[in-house]
Amino acid sequence: MRSAACLFLSLLTIAPIARAHAWRTGGPDAGEVRAIVRAASDADVLYVAADDGIYKSMDNGASWRAIADPDAIALLAVDPRDANVVYAVRVGDEPAPHVFRTLDGGLHWEPVVHGLPTGSAFVPPLRPAGIVIDPGNPDVIYLASACRDDGWCVSGGLFRSSDQGSHWSRVDGVPWPVELTIDPEEPHTIYVTDMLRGRIRSDDGGGSWESDGSLLPSRVVRSDPFDPSRRYGIGDVSLLLTSDDGGDTWKGDVARVLFTDGTVGSFSGVLEIDRQTGRLFIGSASSGLFRSGDRGQSWLPIGGTAREPIWQMLFDERTATLIIGTPTGVYTSSGFPWENWTPLAIGNRTLDARSLAGDPTRPETLYSLSYGRLFVTHDGGHSWNPAPIPPPLLLNAEQVVAGAGGDLYLRVHPNAVLRLTAGAEEWELSSLPLNPRLLVADPTTRGRLYAAGNGGLVVSEDSGSTWRHAAPGNPHALAFDPRDADRLILAAGSEVLVSVDRAVTWTSIVSDFGADGIAISPSDPNVVTALGRRYGKDVVARSLDGGATWIFEPIASEVRGPYGEITLIADRFHHNTLYLRSGSGVHRTTDGGLTWSSLTSGLPPQYYYSMTLDPTGRTLHAGTSLGVWSLGVAVRTRSVRRF
Repeated sequence: MRSAACLFLSLLTIAPIARAHAWRTGGPDAGEVRAIVRAASDADVLYVAADDGIYKSMDNGASWRAIADPDAIALLAVDPRDANVVYAVRVGDEPAPHVFRTLDGGLHWEPVVHGLPTGSAFVPPLRPAGIVIDPGNPDVIYLASACRDDGWCVSGGLFRSSDQGSHWSRVDGVPWPVELTIDPEEPHTIYVTDMLRGRIRSDDGGGSWESDGSLLPSRVVRSDPFDPSRRYGIGDVSLLLTSDDGGDTWKGDVARVLFTDGTVGSFSGVLEIDRQTGRLFIGSASSGLFRSGDRGQSWLPIGGTAREPIWQMLFDERTATLIIGTPTGVYTSSGFPWENWTPLAIGNRTLDARSLAGDPTRPETLYSLSYGRLFVTHDGGHSWNPAPIPPPLLLNAEQVVAGAGGDLYLRVHPNAVLRLTAGAEEWELSSLPLNPRLLVADPTTRGRLYAAGNGGLVVSEDSGSTWRHAAPGNPHALAFDPRDADRLILAAGSEVLVSVDRAVTWTSIVSDFGADGIAISPSDPNVVTALGRRYGKDVVARSLDGGATWIFEPIASEVRGPYGEITLIADRFHHNTLYLRSGSGVHRTTDGGLTWSSLTSGLPPQYYYSMTLDPTGRTLHAGTSLGVWSLGVAVRTRSVRRF
C-alpha cells in the first residue's frame, strides 16, 4: 500500500505549505433572552426563556439543559416554595394556550387555561402582559392580558388563580392592563397600569382598586434591605420611583438615568438590588445597564455587553454576580465594577450554525442557518444580521443553499424547498418528490438544483418548481467539475458514479466503497478525492486520472471523527490540499490525504456542523455549536522530491 502512495506522490511537482492565521468569530448571536428567573427556595436553580425554548440550570449556571421547545415564551415565574413549580407564558397571537405549568422542574408541561380566553373565531386569544406570584400565598397567581393592537379587547383583563393556575377568574376593575407587579413585602398590594384607568393599585389583593393620578410602580418593586419602609420601583415613565412610607405614596423626581448627552433614558422594567450593600442596578431598553451606590441619587453606566438593550437581569448576592438577558443572548459578570462579560453557554440551539452557504459570486456574503434562525454576513463573517424568512417554515429548515445569480434556497423538512430569487422580497415554496438529506445548487447554472435522498437523485432546471428523476440508489455526496459543467461525480450506496451529460446517464467508477464526501480539485479536475468506508475501514480514496483508477489509504479515526456527515473541500489552488470537517473538528492535508493535521485544536470545545470555502479560496468558514468561525488560509508552494 505504501508503494502505491509513493507512486502518486511521484507525479506531484509541488506541495503547498499553508500558513493559517488565527480563527475568528463574529457570531451569529444566540438570540433574544427575554426571561431569567431564580428559584427563591434554591438559589442554584435558574430558568431562562430563549428564542429556541426554556433552559434550566441546577448549579447556578455552570451547566444547562433544555426543558421545553420554542413557543414564544417571554414570561417565567417560579413558585417561591418549590423550585420545580414553574409557570411559562407564551406571547404569540395564535389562538392556542398561552399559560403552561410544570410541577417537576420541566420534565412535563401542561396548559393551565381553565377560565382564560384561549381564542376562537369570535374571541381573540390572550395578550399576556405580566405574571406575578403572591409571595405570601404562592397558590395565588395574577395574570395580566392587554388589549390587542387590532382593537379587540374582549380577552383583556386581570385574571387570578387561587390553585396554582388550575382555575382562573377575572378580577373586576382592571379592563385592559399593560403592566403588573406586586409588593414583595406587602403582597396584598398590587400595582397595574391600565389602558383605560391609568395607574391603579389594590391594597386588598385585587378586591378593590383606586387611583389618584400619582406615579405608581407597575413593572417591578424592590424593598431596601436597610430601611423596611423604603421601596424602589419602575413604572410607565423613565424615572426611578421611590417610597419612604412602605409604598403608601411614591415620588419620581428623585433621580433619572441619563444618556451621556443628558437626555432621559427609558427603562425596560429591569431593577435589581444588592441586599448586602444596597447598591441598585437598573436596565434601560435604549441605553443599557446602570448602577447606583447612593440609593438612586446618581448613576454610572456599566460597560461592555451591558450597553446592549437589557431585557432581564438577576443579581446573586452570594457571589456579587450579575446575569443579564439581551437581544444577543445571556451574559454574566462577576464583581465590581461588572465591566467584563462572558456569554453564558446555556446550550441555545439558535447559536448552532448547522448549515453554511457561501454566495458563489460574492466572496464576502455568507449565510448561516441555525435552529429556527437564518443569518447573513456581507463582510466575510465579521458581523451578522438576521435574514428575513417566514417564521413558521423556518423552524423546519435543515439546509441553506446559495445558487448562481444570487438566488437563495432552504431545504425544509420533510420535502419542500423555499426559494428567494435575487432581488425579490417574497419567498416561494415548492415541493420535492422525495425526502432529501442533501440539496445542492449548480454553481455555474442559475436555477439548476439537485436533491439527494433515500429515493435517489432528482434534478430541477427551474429553481425547484419541477423535478426529474436523475439517479437511483441512496446518494450521499455530489461533486461538480469546476471546469466542465456537464461532469458530475456521485457517491451512492457502495459505489461512486460519474456523469458527463449533467445527470442524464451514469457510469460506475468505484465499487465496494461507501463515500461520505467527494471533492474535485479546481486546479486539476483529474484529481478526485473521496472519503468513506471500504471493507469496514475508514479510508481516503484518490484518483489522478478523473476516476479511471484509484488508490486507497487508511485515515485515523480521530480525523474521521464520530460517525455522521462530513464535509470534504479541495483547495482552490493546490490539488494536494484538502479540508475535512467532521463533528469533532476541522483537519487539513497537504499531501493528498496521507497525513492530516488539526486546524481547530486550540478552539473552545464545540461541535462542528458545517464548513465552506469562500469563492476566492482564501477563507475557510466552519459552522459550530458556538457560531461561525473563520480562518484565513494563505498558501505558498515549494518543490518536493520525486519518488
